[in-house]
Amino acid sequence: MKPVALQQFVKIRTSLLNEKTQLETRLKAVKAALGGGDAHGHVASAGPELLAVTPPLPKRGGRKARKPMSPEQKAKIAEAQRLSWAKKRKRGATRAQAAPAV
Repeated sequence: MKPVALQQFVKIRTSLLNEKTQLETRLKAVKAALGGGDAHGHVASAGPELLAVTPPLPKRGGRKARKPMSPEQKAKIAEAQRLSWAKKRKRGATRAQAAPAV
C-alpha cells in the first residue's frame, strides 16, 4: 500500500473502533434501562411483563387452510376426472390397434 492510503486506512479504522465502543456503551445503557443485566450486559431472561407487551409476530408462509368443498363440487370434479381417464383409455386403445405387431 501507498503511505497515503495506509494513513487513510488507519484513520478510518480508528474512527470505526471509537464508534463501536460508543455504540457498545449505549447498548449497555439501553439494556440496563430495559431490564437490568449483569456487568457484561447479559440479560437472564425476558420477564412475563415484557412478553405481554411484545406484539405477536405476523405469520409468514406456511399452508393456508383449505375451504370445505360442497358435495356438488366434489361430484363435478370426479366426473371431469372420469371423462379424462376415459379419453386417455380410448386414445390408448386406438394407438395399440394402429401400432404394427413386432
